Amino acid sequence: MNLPAKIYSGITVRKLNIAAKPIGDDRWYLGGDPIATAFFNALTITFPQGENFFIDSVRPYRKLAPSGLAREIADFIKQEAMHSSEHAAFNDQIKRAGYDVGILNERVRHELGRFKTRSPIRQLGLTIALEHFTALFARELLAKPHHLENTPYSVRRLWRWHALEEIEHKAVAFDTFLFATRDWSRLRRWAFRSFAMMEASYQFSKVIGLNMRNLFAQDRFRGWFMAARTLRYLFGPAGPLRAMAKGWLAWFFPGFHPWNQDDRALIAPVAAEFTGSID
Repeated sequence: MNLPAKIYSGITVRKLNIAAKPIGDDRWYLGGDPIATAFFNALTITFPQGENFFIDSVRPYRKLAPSGLAREIADFIKQEAMHSSEHAAFNDQIKRAGYDVGILNERVRHELGRFKTRSPIRQLGLTIALEHFTALFARELLAKPHHLENTPYSVRRLWRWHALEEIEHKAVAFDTFLFATRDWSRLRRWAFRSFAMMEASYQFSKVIGLNMRNLFAQDRFRGWFMAARTLRYLFGPAGPLRAMAKGWLAWFFPGFHPWNQDDRALIAPVAAEFTGSID
């Protein structure tokens, strides 16, 4: 089976000490909005462990893959390792802002722990689905800068850097999956990845939702009014999850590939903001 031709192949491994800077004096650093801040906090808490899970799921295929894909897997691993490190530092800033994130970290550890007992291909299935989530969110952040308006400079750089690299490597795990299942029928591959996306969507909603609820409780926000405001933020006219719905549905189309959505126009302008790189 021939792997699909790449639309973009230019993964750059950048080492930037972004998250070491304070997030500022405002506990709700996203423009003073506690809901937006809780959503971004709930996400960043998952990244150190989640990125390491992604690395572990693709690493076994590196030595088996064709040379081009093997190089991309190596660069994917390097980028994800940097993301894990930077978000761990950023999460320390969240703790210093007064949040207890212990239960949130434990939730992520518990949910990922259940997947770590599964077969390598099932772990890769979760990775490709969650990588699609992160690529969609990355596109949303870079295409619509209002999501990061009125945030501290270091916070904005962290998320733009992460989004840039998620777009650069958005097809690597998926191409690894295509290689790993090269002897499968198209129907079997489609059914597997469709199930993987449904399972990943449930896990994403569960973990992020419960993380946000814990953060709201620490801010003493409760009740239906807060729930309604949260749903409006996430799924309203300008909501980030609403904007991702079309891309989520595209996953289930026969012949889907991450680069069917051409994001090259978003890469160069943002890449120019970040000049440091390592081999």
